[in-house]
Amino acid sequence: MTVQVFFGTEMTTSWVADRNWLLVGIGVASLALELWMIIEAMLLMPKVKGLMEEPAPLPAHAQP
Repeated sequence: MTVQVFFGTEMTTSWVADRNWLLVGIGVASLALELWMIIEAMLLMPKVKGLMEEPAPLPAHAQP
């Protein structure tokens, strides 16, 4: 996504160079959301490290 928005490829020019602002906006928003998720995961990792979920209960028909 970053390459297409800002740099382009051998076959196409970048969306910025083409002045395709709608695609630039969507690309930048997508990159911002990806960065946000990475930062959030890094902040939460120390809090959840070592925690385990409880096992799911067996369905009613599978209980002995």
